[in-house]
Amino acid sequence: MSTPTIVTGDGWVQEITVMSGGVAYSIPSDATIKAAIINTSHTELQSDIITIVSTDEGNDWTSGIVRLRFLPSEMTSLVSGLAKVEMQVEEIAGDKATWFGPIKIVAGLIP
Repeated sequence: MSTPTIVTGDGWVQEITVMSGGVAYSIPSDATIKAAIINTSHTELQSDIITIVSTDEGNDWTSGIVRLRFLPSEMTSLVSGLAKVEMQVEEIAGDKATWFGPIKIVAGLIP
């Protein structure tokens, strides 16, 4: 699988299958999911923190499928190079789990 690429100035939509122990992680529909683009050293946000709800288009949480959708206005601090997407699932019962995935940020030349 190739590393997803974000072009500066664009929005970004990515479908992710959340895995745990090699199988798709079934996410309860009442969970809260937040996501952000961060630097590889885990010290800086490069995007706003977005909140995803189970009813958003493209989600199938019982199958572990989460659709991330960042608007260009939510990613004004992107820096070209390698980065990560951080996604956190918090369940009503208080359980919390965080996943990280690599991404590549490239500069676009067309304004």
